[in-house]
Amino acid sequence: LERGEASVIGSVESGYIAIDGLSMLPIDGEVIRTRRKLRDDGAVFASVTLDEAGQLLGEVQLATPGILDRKEDMDLIEELQDEIKRTIEQAKKRATDDQIKESVRVMLRRSIQRELEKKPVLEVHITRLAG
Repeated sequence: LERGEASVIGSVESGYIAIDGLSMLPIDGEVIRTRRKLRDDGAVFASVTLDEAGQLLGEVQLATPGILDRKEDMDLIEELQDEIKRTIEQAKKRATDDQIKESVRVMLRRSIQRELEKKPVLEVHITRLAG
């Protein structure tokens, strides 16, 4: 403290932070928001492999950690896999890989919202094999 009038000479960022290993993260940041979403609604990861013409190679791989049980929810998982195939078939003739990903993501979001009333973290991966 000094003599004279008080004045603001600087500022310090404040707020809640989370300790994550050796990092400090803002509690309202993207990483923490995503972790909360994963905790509350789970995740869905869809992976497909396409040839140059957009034909599906192999089966649609669908992982649903924290949202569906592979044994108990097999009917719904197979239904989602079939819907992914139909979405790719409809989109492949006129769409880029990014457009196909977005079509599959939107379809999954709607289907899961309708069936489970959840909004999981969704990731769609497309691998394109050249012949």
